[in-house]
Amino acid sequence: MNLTLEGFAYTIASTGMDAIKKVREKAPDLILLDIQLPDMNGIDLCQQLREMTAVPILYVTCNNEDKEKILAFAMGGDDYIEKPFNSRVLIARIKAHLRRNSINHNQNTLKRQITFDDIVIDLSAREVRRNGHVIELTAKEFELLTFFAQHPNQVFSAEQLLNQIWGYDSFSEKSTIIVHISNLRKKIEDYPVNPSYIITMRGVGYKFVQASI
Repeated sequence: MNLTLEGFAYTIASTGMDAIKKVREKAPDLILLDIQLPDMNGIDLCQQLREMTAVPILYVTCNNEDKEKILAFAMGGDDYIEKPFNSRVLIARIKAHLRRNSINHNQNTLKRQITFDDIVIDLSAREVRRNGHVIELTAKEFELLTFFAQHPNQVFSAEQLLNQIWGYDSFSEKSTIIVHISNLRKKIEDYPVNPSYIITMRGVGYKFVQASI
């Protein structure tokens, strides 16, 4: 009812298998994913959906344990909202993610590519390649890497990155940034525990180094 009042078109899937089928058919702009599904765990489903689409995926769950949140983000989720929640909060998060996705897509099409070392960020195709091989990134991982590469050697706090990538009206937490940076390092760094690109500045934030744009 609330989605309809806000003018959103939506499709409901009652099972994980149904969701896979409908994502293939409908190509949605955003996915609202309940973790508790009758046929599979929503976190496992998210991992499968990530192979099909890079659109924002927002988890909905009654579990507020940090361990589950970390796993949920690691499987490719972009945000996490706990039950019970105010419908206005949910709508605000949906709008924030759709708006940021649209803004970043429009900005990224102004410049075609960013290159550093053997990694190429193709902004038009929203694709990252290393030595010609595509690196599979979620929407937020792509936006985070692009933002870093566009601002080399600048230090950003977790709050600043959260505002830039998730939006000033986002309800996400700093732990979201920590998990996404960890996942990003695993995908672009040779040694994620001793990163060369995304460096942690203790007590301050993060900076992106060794980028020749």
